[in-house]
Amino acid sequence: MNENAERPVAKADPGIYSKLRLFALSKELPAAPDGTIFAVLMDGHVPNGTYTAIAFWDGDASLYMSSGGGFIGGARQFPEIREAALMAIGVAADSLAHFSVTEEFELPGPGDVRFFIRTREGVRSATVASSCIQNGTHPLVVLSAAMQRIVTTYRLRFPRPQPAKKPQ
Repeated sequence: MNENAERPVAKADPGIYSKLRLFALSKELPAAPDGTIFAVLMDGHVPNGTYTAIAFWDGDASLYMSSGGGFIGGARQFPEIREAALMAIGVAADSLAHFSVTEEFELPGPGDVRFFIRTREGVRSATVASSCIQNGTHPLVVLSAAMQRIVTTYRLRFPRPQPAKKPQ
């Protein structure tokens, strides 16, 4: 076998995006005290679809793309991804007053960014116009910046998104 031959790259599966996103919003939670924030999700738009950035309470972080690509588990390899995830969880704890309880997990409309916070008590969401995030006029701009740090760190560490895998 030629060791210099290029390995085939798996094709991204766009169908996996919604499954991974729903899994993060609904999977069984580990034991922890009430009030613990287990996950923060930020959904936004990119030129060819949507993305979901996720920070988990244990410092893990993921980035899913509606194209089927994304990043999972980078915090195990790169401390800066873990630090970004933990920072986002901390910022989310300070932002709860801007969220409402929800059982609906729809993606944001054009021009909006949607945030979700998961606690043992349920899921909360907030929707913000992208323009308010960009010009810094909404209180959730700090949470957006924390979540964008996850996106940026992944993109710097892994310049090419990898096909996401189905949840177990």
